[in-house]
Amino acid sequence: MNERAFDLIKQLSIEDQPDRPWVTLTFAQTMNGFISDGGRLQLSSPESMIMTHCLRSCHDGILVGIGTVLKDSPSLTTRLIDKDMNGDPVKHPRPVVIDPRLETPVDSKFMDRNPLLLTLCQDLARRKLYDGRAEIVDCPSVEGRISLPETLLLLKQRGINRLMVEGGAKVIQQFVHLQNALIITICPRYIPSGVHLSLDKHYSGSYLQFGPDIVFFVSSG
Repeated sequence: MNERAFDLIKQLSIEDQPDRPWVTLTFAQTMNGFISDGGRLQLSSPESMIMTHCLRSCHDGILVGIGTVLKDSPSLTTRLIDKDMNGDPVKHPRPVVIDPRLETPVDSKFMDRNPLLLTLCQDLARRKLYDGRAEIVDCPSVEGRISLPETLLLLKQRGINRLMVEGGAKVIQQFVHLQNALIITICPRYIPSGVHLSLDKHYSGSYLQFGPDIVFFVSSG
């Protein structure tokens, strides 16, 4: 299983970029194209989850939005595998959270790994909550929202050369045009309604099967 996952990763030809991190955008969807039902919908099979953890192990940072943190309480680890693709003990990527108002709970599961909190918040009382727990990154803004292209440069300056973006839905949509590699796990499930992601260009790539899931991947370099 891990060998096939690492073979997929090799086919992505991940390369460090000169002025920003390499961005791998990954998400799971139902067979009718929904990535969420608005709740805590588990789509990926155990086999494709192992693939995801192998993928995480090849990145310096793993990014999610504050909505995912508050709803899912994720660990953002590589706990399902023991070795990386070089056979070395696996390391966890550094958590990165898009958190404009600094709402990340101080008892989040990943707080012991010095996460990067990307924010616009200047409230001194809220910022002080994270002293010794997280690194606050003050981000440039456009129309009241974090400007992602400029923020990627700030991540590069903090040693994030390879960034994996996992969600939620709004974050995924924002990174569609910033990704270097796209990985979509298509699960054999049907739901009548939910959140649908719009991809406004044609993608042609390859696929592998992990358990019941089909994993489509394409690298744009």
